[in-house]
Amino acid sequence: MTSSDPRAPLVLDTRELGRRPGSQLEIVRTVPAPTELGIEVLRVPEGSPVELDLRLEAVMEGVLVSGSATAELDGECARCPAPIEDEISVRLRGAVRVRRRPARRVRHGP
Repeated sequence: MTSSDPRAPLVLDTRELGRRPGSQLEIVRTVPAPTELGIEVLRVPEGSPVELDLRLEAVMEGVLVSGSATAELDGECARCPAPIEDEISVRLRGAVRVRRRPARRVRHGP
């Protein structure tokens, strides 16, 4: 299992959310697009703004993330060399399993 860089723009800090199922946290922010976001002929330019409007919800298994992401697209037609400029807005919904730390045993007495 690899760990994500907590400072990366697309990594969300869930500590404010808490672990009680049903707890919610709204996140609205603009982050720079990472490299290689797209396909060969159509992509979100690296570093361009990606607008995130997300809701994080604590569930028994981890965190449910839903919302939208909006960004500008650049590319060219696959049949002719005409440039393409457009905007994309996608709905997001996914679950992230949160690994729980095992409870620490506390010894009482001598």
